[in-house]
Amino acid sequence: HNRLIGSLEPLVKSFCTSPTSPGGILREIHLNHNHLTGKLPACFMQFANLKRLSLNNNRLEGEIPAVKAANLVILTLHHNELSGNLPV
Repeated sequence: HNRLIGSLEPLVKSFCTSPTSPGGILREIHLNHNHLTGKLPACFMQFANLKRLSLNNNRLEGEIPAVKAANLVILTLHHNELSGNLPV
């Protein structure tokens, strides 16, 4: 509940373009209940160490990317404008 407003693009530039391992040692991302917009970055679903991704209650839109994060156990995306099926 941070009242963050805007696109996820700055986070994509910070975390998804690492020359070694995308996402680095990130284990949890909690950005729920904000006003974040844009598409859900596919790279978020590929972070090797990510266990929890909470982006519910934002204004995200578009297709849900394929989940390739082997350690991801909690994914909350409700109350957005996302479409498609959750890939398993």
